[in-house]
Amino acid sequence: MTASVERLRSLAACIRHNATANRAVERIGPFVATFTDRGDNPFLNHAIPDDGASPSRREVAALVAACRRRGRTPRLEYFPRWRRRWRRSCGPPASRWRGAWR
Repeated sequence: MTASVERLRSLAACIRHNATANRAVERIGPFVATFTDRGDNPFLNHAIPDDGASPSRREVAALVAACRRRGRTPRLEYFPRWRRRWRRSCGPPASRWRGAWR
């Protein structure tokens, strides 16, 4: 594993941990989904895929359903470098989702 990949994994782990503070958290397949009852701010209501995630269409559908139950827009936070892997497995609806860490 290269140093840059290791740094991304460490940063993603930190972000996943911090995102769960003061929010409702739901584990859905390879995603950590966080929700707040303080509004629909997309930066407080989103899902973060696990490192190396390759979610199935069923897991993506479950994530979308969880967001919709709460009246939230499905949103992922991810590193663009890892986008291709999970978008291939998620299919077209996920390819239109918002969110990325830059």
